[in-house]
Amino acid sequence: MDSIDFFDRLSDEWDDIFSRGDINVLESGLDLVNWHSFTRVLEVGCATGIETGYILKRLKSDAQLSAIDVSAKMVGRAIERIQDARFTVNIKNFFDVEGIFDLILMINVLPHLGNLYDVFTKSSKLLDKKGEILILHNSSKEHINSVHSRKEEVRDHVLLPVEVAQEAAISRGFFILHTKDDEEGYILHLQKFTGEIF
Repeated sequence: MDSIDFFDRLSDEWDDIFSRGDINVLESGLDLVNWHSFTRVLEVGCATGIETGYILKRLKSDAQLSAIDVSAKMVGRAIERIQDARFTVNIKNFFDVEGIFDLILMINVLPHLGNLYDVFTKSSKLLDKKGEILILHNSSKEHINSVHSRKEEVRDHVLLPVEVAQEAAISRGFFILHTKDDEEGYILHLQKFTGEIF
């Protein structure tokens, strides 16, 4: 079974798994964003759409939320859950996304995206000047890696220390706005340099 099959199968359990995390970390992390500044938002790895509801309640009425996930079953559940004209969703790999965005959200997905330097290079290409990324996990790094270590399909999907992630981000042209890496959760909030450096 490859990782996409794994996430398809996980679609039946994801809402329950998500609910075990710290919702306060999710809420406070999302509150770091100045939502009035963003109209073009990309949600990477939307899963069943359970996190999407928290985003939409903050999103401006004239903003658009473009969500993606590699799992067709996850996307199907998100379509069933979310009835909002601002929301569109597609079955797509992050590295195949095109367009320009003001904000990229990566909630409970970073270790599944692969090499951090590639992730931040792609993010920089997708973001407009002064665009932001919010990376957020509402469980601790240690808990996430422990869970992944017991699943063959995602055993090598390791959430690295926030210091490692921020070093990769800085090397690809991002300012660090906020970090958190403790027993409650994991946050990395970034802003792109004004100019393109590649």
